[in-house]
Formats: sequence, C-alpha cells, structure tokens
Amino acid sequence: MSAIYVTDARHLLDAKGAIAAQTGPVRVLAQFLTGLIAYCTDYDSTGIELPPCFKCHHAAVQSTFDDNDSIIWRCNHCAVQGRLVNWRDTFWDLS
Repeated sequence: MSAIYVTDARHLLDAKGAIAAQTGPVRVLAQFLTGLIAYCTDYDSTGIELPPCFKCHHAAVQSTFDDNDSIIWRCNHCAVQGRLVNWRDTFWDLS
C-alpha cells in the first residue's frame, strides 16, 4: 500500500504566503506541491515543468483536478499519491 498525502496548501505557508518550512522533509514536500500547483495551472503554457516526485525523485507524476477543485496526483514510479486542497490564490496559482 502506498502513502496518500491529503494536504491543505494553506498549512504549508507563512502569513505572507511563502513556504513556511525552511529545511527538512516538510520543505521538500512543500516545494513539490507548490511546483505542482504552478504546473497544473499553467494554462498559457509558459513552460513550467512538472516537478519530480518528492519521494523517489522520478518525473512520473500524473495530476488532474477533481470535481471539488482539488489537485489529485500520483507517482507512477513509487505509487505515492495525494490530494491538494486550498491551493487557489497562492503565489503558485497561475490560473
């Protein structure tokens, strides 16, 4: 069974909207998720690249939006997956 990360983007940010964690595993996860927000909302195709999986570092992540406007993602290499909510209006929301 793979890990499933259910994350509220607001919990990763400080009062100014930047990534709160300076180091460690939470910082790595936050950088992956914010990169995923930018990639998923790059509707003008400005060349934002899909970030590699924060666990296995392979670029085999797939993502989509569900009916509740959550970003659903899964790594095809290590099978880690997640659901990201409350990402709208963050610095990385390019929509």
